[in-house]
Amino acid sequence: GAGLLRFGGSGSGGVVNVIDGRMPDSLTDDGRDGAVRMGVSSVNAGREVAGSLDQQLGDNFVLHLSGTGRATENYAVGDETIENSQSDSTSFTVGGSYIGENLTIGGSYQDFETGYGIPGGHGHGHEDEDHEDEDHEDEDHDEEEHGEEEEEENVTIELKQKRFDFNASLNMDGYFDRINVFAGLADYQHIEFEGPGEVGTIFNNEGYEVRAEAVSNSGDGRGAAYGVQLTHRDFEAIGEEAFVPPTTTDSLGVYTFQEIEMGDIHLEGAARYERTDVEETAARNTRSFDAFSISAGADKHLSDALRIGGTVFRTERAPSSEELFSNGPHLATSQFEQGDATLDVETATGVEAALRHREDGHFVTLNLFYTDYNDYIFERETGGEEDGLPIYQYTSEDASFTGFELQGGKDLFSTGRFDISADGLVEYVRAETDGGNLPRIPPLSVLAGLDFDTANQTYRAEVEYTAEAGDLAEFEEPTESYTLVNIFADWRFIDAQSVTLSASVMNIFDEEAQQHTSFLKESVPLPGR
Repeated sequence: GAGLLRFGGSGSGGVVNVIDGRMPDSLTDDGRDGAVRMGVSSVNAGREVAGSLDQQLGDNFVLHLSGTGRATENYAVGDETIENSQSDSTSFTVGGSYIGENLTIGGSYQDFETGYGIPGGHGHGHEDEDHEDEDHEDEDHDEEEHGEEEEEENVTIELKQKRFDFNASLNMDGYFDRINVFAGLADYQHIEFEGPGEVGTIFNNEGYEVRAEAVSNSGDGRGAAYGVQLTHRDFEAIGEEAFVPPTTTDSLGVYTFQEIEMGDIHLEGAARYERTDVEETAARNTRSFDAFSISAGADKHLSDALRIGGTVFRTERAPSSEELFSNGPHLATSQFEQGDATLDVETATGVEAALRHREDGHFVTLNLFYTDYNDYIFERETGGEEDGLPIYQYTSEDASFTGFELQGGKDLFSTGRFDISADGLVEYVRAETDGGNLPRIPPLSVLAGLDFDTANQTYRAEVEYTAEAGDLAEFEEPTESYTLVNIFADWRFIDAQSVTLSASVMNIFDEEAQQHTSFLKESVPLPGR
């Protein structure tokens, strides 16, 4: 809806709100809340452990501590092992909040590290002419050396991020009811290794974001928010394989959001202006973009069970530094990426319509959408090759997206022990430009499930079908249809709340499936059973 413009102008399809608990927003019930999770998985010899603690200190302060650790080996698909798909990660978070009657202030620090392989992502083959001219009589020895050389070219990633976050909310008397401030500072680095100890590219990304808004909620059903958002990003790629020059991006946005309730009708609207400067620091080449976005929506309760609504919008997005200035091999996706420094603002004009019905143990939700883009920015495969990698060119073309999402569920019946219900979801999108189909667009998907619930147990079986990807862009490889069958079980103990034992079997029939949205779909299928 129109509220997405409070967070940015580039999310024409919406925004996702992630609540991670690092800064508690309420006091604990009895002074302490905690959770521990442990798990293993068979498809990749995976193991994980996570824990969190919220400890109330005094009447108004809550301390948060959490940590996670996870490791996997190469995962399997049928009898095949997907080489270089291993991973390990750890994170630690400390945070806390002061929660007063009119003032809430929270802060957190998170340290996250992970290392993982990129299956299908390979480094360059560096030719050694003297070695190639040698006459090897021992063919077995030659094949062994060649195998070792290929193994050394597997791309792996070592990633580190340190992040500070700050939130504050002040309740007020007067025209504005509340002032909200959100701020984040991140120091991010990841290194692409072409082989053990062989650094290909080092990516450094440092930045901060601050958003402040004043919120007003009057007693006559009117509400409003006025805000300003500031972002800064320093990005650099270092190394012989660096494909993006050092860049600095600064953005300043201002916005307003308005809403009103008139009986059964809810109206809302928003507008946002954003100025973005992207500078290629070495060459002192700066591109500046002005983006203006506007959105309006309405919904009406036709009855207690039926609600209809819709949104119209026109949003603008400035191109990123990668889209503008890339020029080199990106080993993690096995591409040679080329930017276009002449790219302009991407404009999306669209409409969404929604119908929701919920009554007597069943619900249906239908969302329809159409978005028309001027200068839609995407990566297009050219058919050329550079450094042994296919060339992908950032380009812009007019494009359109048309699609729907249909979701529903119904309580079927109850036995002496189980309450049985069913649900389903269908998603489809058609995306094309004036010149043909857009690449990597997900095909039709259907999900259907059955749930069996008791007070302390839940069982679920589901079938997920994804159709063949047939509307292909030039040079794009097709993917076949697949059906995944999954089952889940939860057993709850100790007053049905404190302890849950969960088990699941995913992809029961060990189906080989490729995600059409992936750059590496030909070499990296989804995990097997």
